Amino acid sequence: MALPVGVRCVTRDGTGTEPVPGRVNPVVLGGPALLVLALGSGTLAGVRPPGARPAGEHGGVGRT
Repeated sequence: MALPVGVRCVTRDGTGTEPVPGRVNPVVLGGPALLVLALGSGTLAGVRPPGARPAGEHGGVGRT
């Protein structure tokens, strides 16, 4: 698969067209990026012990 996705159609008279819309490439590149983020988030959620607080969540000032 070559990126960016595209194809150039040229007729016998030399007229060229691009049948792949411009919005296809961001979708093609964004899909794998979202997949990696989802896998990373799922992995972290699976590794974290049950009941553990996310980093930065301290329960307020003065609480123990």
